Amino acid sequence: MYDVVVIGGGWAGINAAITASNLGLKTALVEKDKIGGLCLNYGCIPTKVYFQSAKLIHQIRKSKEFGINTKDFSINFSDIFKRKEKIIENIAQGLKYQLKNIDLFYSNAEIKSCSEIIIDGKILKTKNLILATGSMPKELNNLEFDGKKILSSTDILNLEVLPKNLLIIGAGAIGCEFAWIFSNFGINVTLIEVKSYILPELDIEISKKVGLEFKKIGIDIITSCDFSKINIDNFEKVLVTIGRMPNLDSDWLSFVKEPNIYLAGDVNGKLLLAHAASKEGKTCATNIYNLQNNIREESINYNLIPNSIFVYPEIAAVGVTSGKAKTFSLKANGICNILGETGGIIKLFIEDKTDKILGGVLYCPNAFEIVNILVTAINSNLDLNKFKKLAFTHPSVSESLLEV
Repeated sequence: MYDVVVIGGGWAGINAAITASNLGLKTALVEKDKIGGLCLNYGCIPTKVYFQSAKLIHQIRKSKEFGINTKDFSINFSDIFKRKEKIIENIAQGLKYQLKNIDLFYSNAEIKSCSEIIIDGKILKTKNLILATGSMPKELNNLEFDGKKILSSTDILNLEVLPKNLLIIGAGAIGCEFAWIFSNFGINVTLIEVKSYILPELDIEISKKVGLEFKKIGIDIITSCDFSKINIDNFEKVLVTIGRMPNLDSDWLSFVKEPNIYLAGDVNGKLLLAHAASKEGKTCATNIYNLQNNIREESINYNLIPNSIFVYPEIAAVGVTSGKAKTFSLKANGICNILGETGGIIKLFIEDKTDKILGGVLYCPNAFEIVNILVTAINSNLDLNKFKKLAFTHPSVSESLLEV
C-alpha cells in the first residue's frame, strides 16, 4: 500500500513525488513516456535552447553597432538540434537521480477505483492519488495535426531540417516565441491572429511594441485574420498554436471529485505554466502529509506566480497587469543603452490608497529574471516608500524598477 501514487512524470508529478518522498510518504510515480514530461522534452527546455541560439544570432546581426565586423557567419541547425537533445538528456539524468528513492513505473495507467491503479496488468493500492497528466495542443477542426505539414508545438521541436517558410496560426505566447526563434534562424515566418493585435492577453501598449520589433526582423504579421481564408499551400509548414487543453481521460472524470484524488499541473486547467505545475505538485504532496498529521492545509496564491514570454527583449508579468500604471521607458536606462535594446518599457500597478505594489509588466532584457523581484515585493506587501529605499546594481535593467 502506497501513501501516494502520482500519475504523470512532468514538472507537477516529479515535484509531487519528490516532496511526498522527502516527507516520508511511500511514493510511486507512473510515467508512460519520458521523465520530465512536456516541459523538459517538448516545451520549456527545448524552446529555450532554441531561444538562446536565436538570441545569439540576433546579437551577431547587430554586432556592427558594437564595433564588431561579422561579415559572414552560418547557422548549423543540425548542431542546434543536437545541443537541444543533449541538454534534455542531461537534465533527465539529473531528475532520475532525484527519483532514486521513489518506485518509478514506465507504463500507461488505469484508475480502477479511488485507491487502486492498474499498470501493466498489476494493481497498485494507494491511500492518495495525484493526477499530473499535463495538457495537449488544441487542434483546428479543418487542420488536424499530421506531424508532417500541420504541426503542433511538439511536432515542430522534432524537425531536424528547417523549412523554407512557416505559417504560425495563433499569436499568443507560444506562437510569438516560435515566430521570433524561427525568424532569427533565417526562415520566412508569417504570424496570424484572429484578434486585432498579437499577444492579446498582454498589455496592449507592450503588445504593439513587440509587433513593431517583430516586423523589424522580417516577421509578416496579419491580425484580425480569419484562418480559413489563408491558403496553406503557400507554406512548407504550418504550426498551430491556439492553446492547450487538459490531458484527462474521460473515464477518469467520475473519480476526480473523490477527496483523496488531487489534480496538479496543466491537467487542472488553472494556470498552464511549468513553475505553477511545480508549486501545485509540491502543495498537493504537502497537504496529503498535513492531513495525515492534523496540520493545516497549505494554499497557493496564484497572484504571485509570474509569467514570461521568451522573445527578445523578454516579457514578464505578475500580479495585477491592467489599469492605471506607473511607467518607465528604457530609453533612459544605462544598461539598455549599452545593450542596444532601448525600445522596452516597465509598468507597475500600484494601489491608490496604500501605495502597495500590486503587479507589473516588463518588456526588457532579462525580464524573466527581474520579474522575480516584483514577486518578492508583492509577497512582502512592500509599498513604494519602502521599495524606493532599496539600492540595486548600477548599471542594471532592474534598477529601472526603482525609477518607475
